[in-house]
Amino acid sequence: MTYLMMQMLLCLLIAFLLGAVLGWWLGRRGFQEQVREIEDRGQRRHDECRNELESCRKERDLCGDERASLREELAVCQLDLEACLNQPALPDAAATSPVALADLGTPAAPVTGEPAGTVQTATTVPPATTVSPASKVPPATTVPLAAAIPAAAAPTKKDDLKKIEGIGPKIESLLNAKGIETWEQLAGADVSFLRSVLDEAGPRFRMHDPGSWPRQGGLASKGEWAELEALQGRLKGGREA
Repeated sequence: MTYLMMQMLLCLLIAFLLGAVLGWWLGRRGFQEQVREIEDRGQRRHDECRNELESCRKERDLCGDERASLREELAVCQLDLEACLNQPALPDAAATSPVALADLGTPAAPVTGEPAGTVQTATTVPPATTVSPASKVPPATTVPLAAAIPAAAAPTKKDDLKKIEGIGPKIESLLNAKGIETWEQLAGADVSFLRSVLDEAGPRFRMHDPGSWPRQGGLASKGEWAELEALQGRLKGGREA
């Protein structure tokens, strides 16, 4: 009887131990799955935050480009205002017209019913001197209109300089004012000259780097658009990224 009870107790003990080990193993497996799920959620949240950060950086770059464009517009407006203020006043057209100058040397016509040398005022003007036909001024020589007006030079076709990385509408107008209107002209321009144009325009244009503009202009003038896109992919604001 005692032997049977000992066997039963031993079986119960073994069953208890097996249950404890199995429960520990199942609990550990469930805990590991929970930890893995928490790590996955954390990784997904990390990726979302990273994407949001990249989006914010892109928006910041766009805002910076817009701010630079507005600064360029403001600088050009200031240059236009200074040019208008420094422009000298035009002389009076009525005082310098050829008709007015010719009238100064023409004697006044006599008034009908009065002597040729009198004017109806308190002061008597001496009679006009008669000019003999021999002393008359010879007629002006007629110059053909085609010879007077020089032939206009053939207009140069302008290129869109804004296709160059780092050149906006305002910088394009500054380059056009300096005689650079085509990609070929930009390709032949010296970098120091381009930098001097930006320096003359004001401090807000000095942030731009024209070092790659001649190279980009050369590729654009040759029609090598694939090479130009590859080069611009490595540039940011006109300089190597």
